Amino acid sequence: MKKLQNLTIRSTFRTPEINLDAKNGILSFSGKCIPENPVPFFAPINDWISLFLQNPTEKIVFDFAIEYINTSSLMYLHGILRDFQDRLSQAAEIIINWYYEADDEDGLETGRTLTSMIKLPVNFAITSF
Repeated sequence: MKKLQNLTIRSTFRTPEINLDAKNGILSFSGKCIPENPVPFFAPINDWISLFLQNPTEKIVFDFAIEYINTSSLMYLHGILRDFQDRLSQAAEIIINWYYEADDEDGLETGRTLTSMIKLPVNFAITSF
């Protein structure tokens, strides 16, 4: 089987930086996530995740440092987390880290909303963007 390469997508004004590390199982999303059309933005991420799920690491860490996210993107992230939960929760340790600014109640609430729909451990931590 061909070794899965890491995926890096640079941030733009409307999309977050994405770093998906196949070897270490660290999947990072940071910045604004408000693409006008989320389908083409998330397509390479979903493709990468489909391949990663075929041969995952024993420990998987999601790092979300999302400044702002629109509803359609939130649903894509929920779908990603649901896939990991449904396919790997018995076979791998999955950790979700949700970072938000101290004075950003909306950011904290967004993380809570996203993770309330899944049954994976979540760490909420204050940071500065």
